[in-house]
Amino acid sequence: MSNKKNKMSPTPFELFGVECGKGWYGLLQPIIDYIIEYNKTVEKEEDKLIPLQIKEKFGGLRIYMNYATEELNKMIDNAEDESYNVCEMCGSKEHIGYTLGYIQTICFDCVKQLAKKDGRTYFWRDNADNVVYEIDEKGNKKKAEEYTEY
Repeated sequence: MSNKKNKMSPTPFELFGVECGKGWYGLLQPIIDYIIEYNKTVEKEEDKLIPLQIKEKFGGLRIYMNYATEELNKMIDNAEDESYNVCEMCGSKEHIGYTLGYIQTICFDCVKQLAKKDGRTYFWRDNADNVVYEIDEKGNKKKAEEYTEY
């Protein structure tokens, strides 16, 4: 179903595409493949599965659909849950944590790269030990002396 035909506003997916890092594309591909195959089996445009938005929110993957089958809902739930253990930037499942402030699920190697590139300190909570670390602009890691989460 095309929103243009119905004179509806375009969806965020139509406007912006996938709004998350490439590291999560591996989580998305089976879902996209399912949607494509499902849509080949339906005759009416209004019965097709349409992604409304695919994005990162609060450090996790979010997928919003016009509607979904039970099987697709399970696939989406699993991908959203798994995203908290996959680096959004590179797709690694090793040494995962998340940045504080703007929350991003990210591996240690990628947060080091970000700190160096941006020339600033990041606070990063390691999923393995639940400790907050400061990653400085040189990529050095030290346990944060004080950090209060709100």
